[in-house]
Amino acid sequence: MRNRLGDSVGVAVAFAGVVLLALLSLPNAGKGSVFSSYDTGRNGYRALFALLRRERVAVTRMEYPLGLLAPSVRTLVISQSRSGIDLNEALALRRWVRGGGRMIALDASFNAADKKYFGIPQQTRAVSKERIASPPAPRADLPGVGRVAGNFGAVFARGRHPPGEPLLATRSGTVALAIALGKGEVVAILDPSAFSNVRLREADNARFAYDLLAGGPVAFDERLHGYARERGSWQALPAPVRAAVFIVAAVIVLGLVGENVRFAPPLTPPAEDDRDSSAYIDSMARLFARGRAVRYAIAACADAATRFTHVRYGGAGERIDDPVLRDGVTELLRLRGLERPTQADLLRAGVLAARLRKERG
Repeated sequence: MRNRLGDSVGVAVAFAGVVLLALLSLPNAGKGSVFSSYDTGRNGYRALFALLRRERVAVTRMEYPLGLLAPSVRTLVISQSRSGIDLNEALALRRWVRGGGRMIALDASFNAADKKYFGIPQQTRAVSKERIASPPAPRADLPGVGRVAGNFGAVFARGRHPPGEPLLATRSGTVALAIALGKGEVVAILDPSAFSNVRLREADNARFAYDLLAGGPVAFDERLHGYARERGSWQALPAPVRAAVFIVAAVIVLGLVGENVRFAPPLTPPAEDDRDSSAYIDSMARLFARGRAVRYAIAACADAATRFTHVRYGGAGERIDDPVLRDGVTELLRLRGLERPTQADLLRAGVLAARLRKERG
């Protein structure tokens, strides 16, 4: 009984250990809610992701390196923890924006790389933390947006030549900017919680997020929040190369199927035509008949038979001891004496002559 109890306790402890390890291995485990489209907590963007899908906006999640961003994506949402982007990814993202993409960057403090590669201005601490931001002036691209709720503890520094167009501002200064970069645009927002699940309950926050993202297709960068995947060699190949591989594979399969699978009944080889001398005699008889030389041919067969009997038996056909051969020679002599022999007579003479030649051999 004690052994069974000890085994049960051991199994329970082992199971609890496995569960604990699994929980600890989850992305962001024990870190609270993060600004991710997977997160359903207070800070997560799961509600925004669901809203876009409900409104039929093409939306997806980017879990591969930014250098592999699909050309079809027109808007990329990057929220906080931007130190996870290395130099190569920053340059690739900058090329993508300059080519016509739109980057929505949400962070409370943009770093030096953001300022260098994307033209985002320096930010300073606000005189007082504001809870509401509004468009400085009515905007056609932000219809219905009046009061966006958030935690705006910083503002963009006011320069002599503002680098972008203000989208939202508080009493302390600008908190959201639209910055032109090549053919594309960078939208920098100084509060990532403006798009969060808890803030999206506010009508103006939902309108503001939707107005910025409704153009689609939209991708949420999730690598910064621990949801990272790497492409294998097959996925890294260009689409034409992958198509060529499939075509070659299909040709090989068709070749194997064609060599090993029967699609029609087998061909029966033609029967061997074992011809004997009668076929030759028949054809020669027809030839002589067409040339009107039937009597000449019968005479030739009879002369050959006569020479054979003289050589073999030393006399005429009556000395032949084989009655069949003797009758054959007699028949040949009779056919020779016909005045108007037919093709059948010639055929008969040829058969008899052939039989005599075999006897002689």
